[in-house]
Amino acid sequence: MTVLKTSMRNFFAHKGRMALSAVAVLLSVAFVCGTLVFTDTMNTTFDKLFAATSSDVTVSPKAAKSDNTPQNGRPDSLPASVLERAKKAQGVKYAEGAVSSMNVTVVNSANKNMGSSTGAPTIAGNWTRNDLRSMEITSGHAPRGPTETMVDADTADKHHLKLGDELRTIAVTGDFKARIVGIATFKVTNPGAAVVYFDTATAQRELLGTTGRFTHINLS
Repeated sequence: MTVLKTSMRNFFAHKGRMALSAVAVLLSVAFVCGTLVFTDTMNTTFDKLFAATSSDVTVSPKAAKSDNTPQNGRPDSLPASVLERAKKAQGVKYAEGAVSSMNVTVVNSANKNMGSSTGAPTIAGNWTRNDLRSMEITSGHAPRGPTETMVDADTADKHHLKLGDELRTIAVTGDFKARIVGIATFKVTNPGAAVVYFDTATAQRELLGTTGRFTHINLS
């Protein structure tokens, strides 16, 4: 009883300290729970995104590791001849060349960056059949020439972009302008990336600095 009385006396003598200790414990538990929930949500989001966007087989170039390889920032690429060979492979229903680069910055007419501020990438590429798995055009149409581009709906909403607005894309080959002719919406949750699309010829020329090459080939 003496121990109990002493404990109770100390408790009532330091109620403020005990209250702060309880708050500290609650905040610590809440922080840990919030971190676990956020991590699980992000993992689930990316799992759904990759499951929806990935083709049955993706052919990518082997990364060059030579010390003599120029560090120009351009993505590794495959020649169009690989695409033609892939189309003839046994069991292939369709093969399509894709161009994609994350070494880009996209700004609006006021030179404001359209990319995410959370660290998610800005992705530029050509609109392909494989992209139809994860996105759908909800306004306008797919880009059809060097002066046309399409942007994801989340980026358009965040930065108040609309059809007809001009965007400037800064890539490793230089910068170029194009007007928004289409807006595409993710069928799954967008993990925060800003995405812009061009037609294949424009993507090859502006993102790779060449023609007739692809960063990867989607097979199904």
